[in-house]
Amino acid sequence: MTNALSIPLFHFPSLVYERIIELMCMKAKFQMASLSEHAAIIVRRIMEKQSIKMVIRFEVHTATVFLSNDEFDMKLASWCYDLQTSAKLMVYEINNMKNVVQLSSFKMVFWQPLFNDFNFFHSWFMGNVILEPNYVEAVKSTPNDELCEVLFKKYKNAQQLVMHCETTPGFTITPEKWGNTRSRTS
Repeated sequence: MTNALSIPLFHFPSLVYERIIELMCMKAKFQMASLSEHAAIIVRRIMEKQSIKMVIRFEVHTATVFLSNDEFDMKLASWCYDLQTSAKLMVYEINNMKNVVQLSSFKMVFWQPLFNDFNFFHSWFMGNVILEPNYVEAVKSTPNDELCEVLFKKYKNAQQLVMHCETTPGFTITPEKWGNTRSRTS
């Protein structure tokens, strides 16, 4: 038996529970939305006026999710996940966030990724997350031709692809290796 106090939030008048939800931190709002479809609809309605940017920064064994306000570029929240123990939780929470807020942009940053871990994790992550990044950045200080080629192939259709990756002197990539790219006419 727990000593937790249960308050039936949705029994309050709508003005009261909407104000309570507005005052919650971002993570609490996402957790509230995951409780039921009714709660998700209410949280979504409260947050529909906000345009949010999401950045996920992947490092060797961690990923940090940052949310910021699109209008003022003000940091709203951030969470750090250990990829070895919490990757499934991270994917669950990101998918839940996507169902609650309107994302104006989704950026993925790969900071010093190890190629073997990157290839495996990336395939798994993108297979389970219902988002496509529109901005991708990769930073790797040691030469890795294969990583650069994989990044270019996987994200050739992103609105912006920035790669700070060294390659060996003989590295080339030709349009035949790229495959088809999406044309931009805006």
